[in-house]
Amino acid sequence: MSKIENGKMVLIKEKVHIPTQVENIRQISEDMFKRKNQKFNVCINVVHNDILTDSLRINRVIINLLNNASKFTPNGGKVELRIIEIPAENNKYANIRIIVSDNGVGITKDKLPEVFKPFYTDNIITNSKNDGVGLGLTIAKSVVESSGGMIKIDSKPMEGTKITIDMHFQVDASASEYKKKEKDIGIMNNKDYNLSNMTILLAEDNYVNQMVEKALIERYGAKVVIADNGYMAYDMFVHSEESAYDMILMDIQMPIMNGYEATKAIRDSKHINAKTIPIIAMSANVFPEDVEEAMDSGMNRYIEKPINIQKLMETIGEYLIK
Repeated sequence: MSKIENGKMVLIKEKVHIPTQVENIRQISEDMFKRKNQKFNVCINVVHNDILTDSLRINRVIINLLNNASKFTPNGGKVELRIIEIPAENNKYANIRIIVSDNGVGITKDKLPEVFKPFYTDNIITNSKNDGVGLGLTIAKSVVESSGGMIKIDSKPMEGTKITIDMHFQVDASASEYKKKEKDIGIMNNKDYNLSNMTILLAEDNYVNQMVEKALIERYGAKVVIADNGYMAYDMFVHSEESAYDMILMDIQMPIMNGYEATKAIRDSKHINAKTIPIIAMSANVFPEDVEEAMDSGMNRYIEKPINIQKLMETIGEYLIK
């Protein structure tokens, strides 16, 4: 969040296949909508399937918007994600419109200018017994505008909300060559990182991060069990059977008990695997003193957020793949 406030967010450009990315988002979000019996529709209508963009941040923007849409839509409601290409004068670029819409509680017109402020709430949301929008819209606005795009919101109380994002992407000219490489890499990863029959305890308090990290890891065959805070992770571990968990992925900033405290408590417990289970720290704070504190608390390794899946799999592989 500090990078957003200071205007120092740097976006990278990498090759992205739009249908694949959207399908990943659909899979990540599926359980969230099922829990509320909500109908989730996805529509893609683009000419250029392959673009250059910061896939991790764009994905996080869309997932955050879908999370808010589900949160403020009642059970049995409807949420839709549409990806549409708007014609561009230069065929080397693609104008992509991303629309997330719902038929939820909506927001009054006079409150719309406020929704991009951190942790916004209004009376409608409060009366519906929901939290505010958190940082999701704030981060979305920052990422979109850092990319030269625009984001707007339309909403009516008790009718629903539509968020529209317009972004301008460079087309990936080497798409066919990239697809072949991507296929080869995928085969290599599936072979090298087979986590079948392994169970990982994920300690993470942010719901969107939970969905993203769980989906990424489970692609490689592992089972991921989620703890919503440090104390829950500690409690789940100390009351588990000897072979219940193969590894713990530990966020640092969590309520009730942070990652450092939870790790110390686990290491000091009487569980048979207390001293040996690998515990991997995950945090956006990567200053030397943060890494040192993680090691002092009993963690084995330290991974920077946002999570790089290749780096994460390499780290998991060091401990779990023999």
